[in-house]
Amino acid sequence: TNAEFVVTNSHCKTTSVVLVTMQDNNTVNNKQFACAIHTVANGAFTISIVNPHSATSTSTTASKIHFLIVNPS
Repeated sequence: TNAEFVVTNSHCKTTSVVLVTMQDNNTVNNKQFACAIHTVANGAFTISIVNPHSATSTSTTASKIHFLIVNPS
């Protein structure tokens, strides 16, 4: 199961490298989600979140997503 959302940020350019991490403190069933970046454009990029475990595995805690935009000089 995947979920996607668009992040708008004026610092993002088509040539940007966007780094993303996910902080998931799910300690109930010890299952973590993963995330990736795609569709980098001027002013926005898309984050995709995936649950690599079975569809019945869920997180019982709020996850935090961190990102860093690196632009060429």
